[in-house]
Amino acid sequence: MPSRNIIRFDSPDSYYHVYSRGSNKQQLFLDYADYMYFEKLFARYLSKKATLDKNGLAYPNYNGHIELSTYCLMNNHFHLLIYQTDVGVMTKFMRSLMTSYGRYFNLKYKRTGPVFESRYKAAQITSQGYLEHISRYIHLNPRYWERYAYSSLKYYKKETYRNFGHQ
Repeated sequence: MPSRNIIRFDSPDSYYHVYSRGSNKQQLFLDYADYMYFEKLFARYLSKKATLDKNGLAYPNYNGHIELSTYCLMNNHFHLLIYQTDVGVMTKFMRSLMTSYGRYFNLKYKRTGPVFESRYKAAQITSQGYLEHISRYIHLNPRYWERYAYSSLKYYKKETYRNFGHQ
């Protein structure tokens, strides 16, 4: 049986609700450092200035091609609302993000095997109403959403601001 929301239409200049969960529904984030590392990966791949690895080589940079509008990192899954300008860039970005986090997680916790249940899932946003609904849904996902630390709501509330690819 085919899975829902596996990308069938990869369109330029489109918003997508992207999500994935831990393999076997296991936790993806076990401590504060795990959440911070995932957020650091947003900056690595979406900042205006390319980030270099320990050998001085540039990590892939998707700034100007992917914009992260909204996110929420839950203990066993995550939600992103992203805007892609060019066909195929979302796939490259998600591959970079999930592969980097998987390597980090397996190394840190001395484990092997997949960290994520499967390839990410993505639903294309097809209307303004759907866009607003998904943004709310992502921010209201945690039980105590008003003070949840691992979502982009704090940036919308202007407590602090961090640019993860917005121009």
